[in-house]
Amino acid sequence: MRTVTTAAIIMVAAAPPALAQEAPQHRTIVVQGHGSVKTKPDVATIAFSINGEGKTADAAAGDLAAKQKAVLGGIEQLFGGTMAVETGNVQVQATRAGNCDINRYSPAKLAAGECLITGYVASLDTTVRTAKTDDAATATGLAGRLGAINASVRGYDLQNDDGARKQATRAALADARNQAEAIAQGSGVTLGDIITVSSPMASPVEDIVVTGARAVSAPPPPPPPPPPPVRIDTSPAPIETHVTLNVVYAIRD
Repeated sequence: MRTVTTAAIIMVAAAPPALAQEAPQHRTIVVQGHGSVKTKPDVATIAFSINGEGKTADAAAGDLAAKQKAVLGGIEQLFGGTMAVETGNVQVQATRAGNCDINRYSPAKLAAGECLITGYVASLDTTVRTAKTDDAATATGLAGRLGAINASVRGYDLQNDDGARKQATRAALADARNQAEAIAQGSGVTLGDIITVSSPMASPVEDIVVTGARAVSAPPPPPPPPPPPVRIDTSPAPIETHVTLNVVYAIRD
């Protein structure tokens, strides 16, 4: 249970003597209203890495592309095509024999002896967003089966929180009104109209970049039908939308 401490202020702004006839006194009640709405999430984000290996950089890239196609194809089939893919952090690194110490601060070394290049590893980080929230956990297991590494459900969210934010805003205004009426009644004054309402700026919505997988080599022949993915049932917590408003009421004379 959330505990809210309410600070209420009854303010009297006294005008300077020279301006007393031009600017009448304004008495106000200042309260902070809080509103909260819980909504079932309608989008899930899963993340994983894919590695490709080979004796040459091209071979590693080709292995990566084949695994990427298999992983994304399997997940897309599970989700029924309802997903958006974002990729990043692509790397192609050489693997070396022995205890070759190479880092960005060390001088260049020949590919010989302990630093002999034995192969290449290509890696790619991938994030998938889907409206199939009930299948997100199952997709992580399927991604691991198909060659992904460190697959996980990164989190749940709302595709659009406009409706929830409007409900929370109404609840915050009602909370502010209840507080102001209680303060006015306890102070022996009459509550007037709202003078100002202020709230923090909403954070921008992150764009989803959809990218496609391009195979470097010809796709392998179709394998036999795989077994169905292992079902993992989850119950994600509802998304709680909070709105806080600073409301200034006039005190009616």
